[in-house]
Amino acid sequence: MHLEVVNSVAAIGTFAVIGAPAIVALVLLESFSFVWHELPSRLDYPEFRYDLASGAPPDRIVHKALRAADYYERLGSMLKHGLFPEDLYFDNNTPELTWENIEPVVALMRRKRGPSVYENFEYLVARSRAGMSAIRKARIQAARRAWRYGTHGPPLTPVPNSFA
Repeated sequence: MHLEVVNSVAAIGTFAVIGAPAIVALVLLESFSFVWHELPSRLDYPEFRYDLASGAPPDRIVHKALRAADYYERLGSMLKHGLFPEDLYFDNNTPELTWENIEPVVALMRRKRGPSVYENFEYLVARSRAGMSAIRKARIQAARRAWRYGTHGPPLTPVPNSFA
């Protein structure tokens, strides 16, 4: 085999190894963006809720929140079985914020499918809340404020108007 062919094959293999996780990450980012920005208003539509509560497998293209829930479901399962330490995970992640938006979706799905739907995601949130420190609570409250009021949040103290 010529060196050029080997080099070309290696370049294509490298592209595939780097490209596949990047695509997965983009899909997850889109799902989390949907959960945080669009899901609350979508739950106002009866047909959106019906798809979740019907018992039929929901379309994950329409119900993008389920991709985010699937991600946390897998993480909860891994944490429950001790595949990585809790303190390491919770020092870097806050699943409660996503759970707060996805919880109505899970409640709709559990009506027909039973209580086991996303039980590992719920376990992950329960473990996170049980070991939550004051610093993490403050970080979560700051994130909630940022979501509600934009990137910087509301001013914490009124700013005097010197031009009045």
